[in-house]
Amino acid sequence: MITSTESLDDISISAKSNADIEVADRSFVEEVSGNSHRKFQDSKRTCCDNEKDGRETEDLELTQVTSNEAFSMSRIVNLASTASQDSRCDHLTNNYQNRNLTSNSNNEDVEIQRVVKDEVNANISLHDDLSSLSKTLEKKEENNEHQKKSKKKKTQPPVMYVSIVVDDGNMTNKDKFKFSPGVASEITSNSNDFYSAEMGRHSSRDAKHRTSYRYSDDCPIAVASEVAPGESRAISRNTRCIFLGLIAVLVIALVVVSAMHFTGGEDPAKENMSAGLENDIFLRNILANFSDSDALIDENSVQHRAMQWLLRDDKAIISMANIERVKQRYIVVLLYFSFQGENWLTNFGFLSSSHECLWNGIDHNGGFNGIQRCNKENQITSIAIVNNNATGTIPSEIGELSELTELWLYKNNLASTIPASLGNLKALKRLALYSNKFRGPMPKSFTNLTNLQILSLGDNELSGKIPVSIGDMKELTTIHMHHNYLSGAIPRSIGKMKNLDQLSLFANYLSGTVPRNIFSLESLRGLWIGDNFLTGYFEPSSMKQLSNLVWLEAYDNYITGTLPPIFSELKFLRVALLNNNLINGHIPALVFKMSSLQSLSIGDNLLTGSIPSVVGDSMVLEKLYLEKNSLTGIIPSSIGSVLSLQEIDISENLLNGTVPETISQLSNLKGLWLEGNKISGSIEFFCVKRLSLLTDLEADCKLDVKCSCCSACS
Repeated sequence: MITSTESLDDISISAKSNADIEVADRSFVEEVSGNSHRKFQDSKRTCCDNEKDGRETEDLELTQVTSNEAFSMSRIVNLASTASQDSRCDHLTNNYQNRNLTSNSNNEDVEIQRVVKDEVNANISLHDDLSSLSKTLEKKEENNEHQKKSKKKKTQPPVMYVSIVVDDGNMTNKDKFKFSPGVASEITSNSNDFYSAEMGRHSSRDAKHRTSYRYSDDCPIAVASEVAPGESRAISRNTRCIFLGLIAVLVIALVVVSAMHFTGGEDPAKENMSAGLENDIFLRNILANFSDSDALIDENSVQHRAMQWLLRDDKAIISMANIERVKQRYIVVLLYFSFQGENWLTNFGFLSSSHECLWNGIDHNGGFNGIQRCNKENQITSIAIVNNNATGTIPSEIGELSELTELWLYKNNLASTIPASLGNLKALKRLALYSNKFRGPMPKSFTNLTNLQILSLGDNELSGKIPVSIGDMKELTTIHMHHNYLSGAIPRSIGKMKNLDQLSLFANYLSGTVPRNIFSLESLRGLWIGDNFLTGYFEPSSMKQLSNLVWLEAYDNYITGTLPPIFSELKFLRVALLNNNLINGHIPALVFKMSSLQSLSIGDNLLTGSIPSVVGDSMVLEKLYLEKNSLTGIIPSSIGSVLSLQEIDISENLLNGTVPETISQLSNLKGLWLEGNKISGSIEFFCVKRLSLLTDLEADCKLDVKCSCCSACS
């Protein structure tokens, strides 16, 4: 399930509630104390007209204290205000203290004791009034606290602690009273001219600031107490919330970083994919970066099926923060649905809860298929779905597997065009898509695959021309594009590919001459260009460069010229298929001196002359095809010494004489075609020896050849 960041609504709601509480407290004070405060202002007097009047004013004001809580509070404020109006209070206080120290008269002592007694009684009365007021406000604060809890607020309403110090000269009575911000601010707002009062917004448990009021025996003086040693200053509630929020964010960040360090970089908050990616929009936004957004919402598309499988059915535990892992798993699942995996011959564990790198196994042919390999970072590097009845198309999203080096999808029923996105796989080294039904041209984007070594696209329905830019793929060693509908000329740029080992272009519609520079590729071991419309001839000087050539197949073309004797210098040549061309002249005797030649097919040309007698020197020759030429003379008896021969086709020539009996010594012989010549005599020795492997024996047994065991008679 997709989780979002916790909103800040709770904080804003809490701030609003605290503001409401403060306004309510202030309204309460104003309502209760309004009339009483005005009456008190009318009756107050200046305390410092003279010493006696000051004491009388103070006595009068102290005796006017009533039990009304708000009136008592106002009296405190106005006492401080009255005391601050005239700096002569300090003078009166000092005079009073000096007089108290120096007076020796009994009358003055009696007077002082009376004043102090009245002062103490008044302060006690004030103390009682404030106690009553504090209890009333505490009850109101409890009601507010109850309302706050009902709204599930997490913070305590701010309060103000006021300490009252009653100093009678002999003892100090100190009590603290708790007020709401509204009441506390009312106390401090009218006293700022005389002292600085600090109001802290704290809970009842950790309030640190106190405001003290001390009364002397002469003039009421309100003094703001200092912050107690070691105590921190009060911080406003909003600042405190922000500060705590920042600390929480830092703690969470440290936990996440630590967890990522110990889990190899993955988010420790892992969830089931089906729950973690339950939000379609969240996953779709990820996939839409590389997958068709319209297909993702099309319920009939394979993209939608793959996405829904991740959302609903996948049981794997995946970190939602690991976007690359989600992308990779999606692409492999998409590959399964695109290839109709439900019809595969072997499933290889696809769509299981295990890691996609483990979706592999042994197929019905004994091969290892599926997700063949992943690197140390669990990124897929090799995929093989081979001969497994896969149908459908290659999804373009496969181009996002940036670490893919091998893609083997041959011998299936895949169709449509080859996606150009395969050109994005810069790490790709081997691409095998042969034996499918792909159509259209070869993507030009393939030229971006500068690391590609094997390109196998044979046995498909590809059309168009071979791009000239293919010559820029310098790392290519194998090009297989046979059995398609390719047309045009063979690009000369292929002759620049110095690493090219195999070039297979047979069975297409290619035309033009064979580029001469192809015959100069020393690294070339296999050249298959048969069954096209190619022209030209074999230039001896060029072919000499093909020192490593093993396979040369240029049959069914329009190649002219003669067979150059240089063939004998191709010491590694094993197969030479040049039949069905326009080659003329004699058969070079040196051809049968080649130590590696196993198959020679030069039939259906314009060759003349006789079969060289040195044919018997071909010690490894297995197949000899000389049919449909204009060869004359007899069949050399030395041919019976080539014990490796399996097939001999000398039909449809102008050969005469008899068939050498030495041929019956060829125990490996499977086929012998003699028809269409002027041969006479008996070949019953084949019937007598009954060569076990000989299944095809054809001769003109209806005319001049006697053969009772021939498989076909002409």
